Amino acid sequence: MMMNTKKSLYTLSILLLCAMAPLTVGACAGENGQEIPPSTASDPGNSAGEDSQISAYKGKVVENTGGALLICGAEDNAGSGELYHLSLDGLALSDAGGQSLTAAAVEPGAIVEVDFDGMILETFPAGFSHPSALRVLSQSANLVGLYLEVIDDLYQTDEGLNEGIEIIALDLTDAENLSGAEKSALLYLVGNHTGVETREATYDGLVEEGLIDSQRLSFEKGLLFSFSDMKFGEQSFTFDVQKWRGGDGAYFFADCEAKKSGGAWSYSVGQEMIS
Repeated sequence: MMMNTKKSLYTLSILLLCAMAPLTVGACAGENGQEIPPSTASDPGNSAGEDSQISAYKGKVVENTGGALLICGAEDNAGSGELYHLSLDGLALSDAGGQSLTAAAVEPGAIVEVDFDGMILETFPAGFSHPSALRVLSQSANLVGLYLEVIDDLYQTDEGLNEGIEIIALDLTDAENLSGAEKSALLYLVGNHTGVETREATYDGLVEEGLIDSQRLSFEKGLLFSFSDMKFGEQSFTFDVQKWRGGDGAYFFADCEAKKSGGAWSYSVGQEMIS
């Protein structure tokens, strides 16, 4: 009798352990069996709003198309990868004091802060995951827009040099007043404006790649835009810029001067030359 009682208790213990096992596994696994770290598992007692976290990114607007912004890193040491596309659809826009703004009021050069969920979308330009608000903190000058204007003007001058090109190369070595992120923004915008693949490169680099024939002095498939003789002041700077297809195919804007007035940059050309 005693043996039967012990056997019954042993059997009952095994049954209880088996019944509890699925509950233990279920607390540690997702719907497809993947383990869920405790830090990411949601608490059923909390609402979605309480679980969500908001991150803020500080950047500089380099283009406003009306429906979207192109934003680059705002710091002087911002890297070339810091370039973002942000749709304004459904986004709450305000100034630093919390006053509502229209999309048109977010001008190129604006220093802004974007609220999003902390995830970056791996596209180019990159994107913000679930952006919710944008605040304009201050307004700075739009140097990217100035460089773009100069390149656009030179590109549209002596357009015969542009025929059949597949590459546009920008030598921005001497453009010390642009950050790495601003240079990336400029490359992206030049490519959009011209519809031609645009990259940063030097004459020597293109020779090493075999794209420029240094013997014949020819860039058969592209154009090289180079800024040189640059001298910088607080409210102005001077420069030369050339569009180069070859030894006998180039156009120059020389003795140019860029000035900042009322927060906006403009430039003038001292003389134009052709070779």
